[in-house]
Amino acid sequence: MRLDGRTGPNTSYRLYARSEINAFASVQDADFSFALVGARLTQDIAQWSASLIYENRHSYNGIFDDRAFSSNDLIGTLARDYIFGRLTVMPFFFAGQRFADVPEATRFRFDVVLGLEYRLSERWALVSTPFYEVNWFEDGANEGRRDQFYSVDIGLQYAISERLVLTMNVVSEHRISNFAGQEYDMLELGPHFDFIF
Repeated sequence: MRLDGRTGPNTSYRLYARSEINAFASVQDADFSFALVGARLTQDIAQWSASLIYENRHSYNGIFDDRAFSSNDLIGTLARDYIFGRLTVMPFFFAGQRFADVPEATRFRFDVVLGLEYRLSERWALVSTPFYEVNWFEDGANEGRRDQFYSVDIGLQYAISERLVLTMNVVSEHRISNFAGQEYDMLELGPHFDFIF
């Protein structure tokens, strides 16, 4: 849920609440979920969109079962769209500091994302959102840990209506870490719906 508004011609705000559940078929110990509330202030600066974000997050092991940690996140983002005919290129930068009640969850995160959309027709598009993410953990048993994520994907998108989009995509994601047991490779295939309000 979200509430959007403007405080000026180049400044907007968003208040929002979000929840997510991840459940696995064969390894239930990997199930996790979270709930958060947040606020975002966005300013347009020289054709870039700069945002300052605050989120209060509660993360759980299992499906809202055992609370893993609660945190306060301070985030800055920078984004812009470049249009070249049918191709839209959307660079996005993210930097965030997490302050958590569990020392192991305290960390600094940096992302670089490159959104790509190639219009095939009025309703059809090829889309991709490759990204690189790195997390530097700062306290507790995770002090000195660094996790890096690499993700590439390709999707075919169909606009069912102005407010409903169906995308069938393939995602390949890899995590490497300087801590043992924290690496994984993931291949994800499937459709998803995006509702635009």
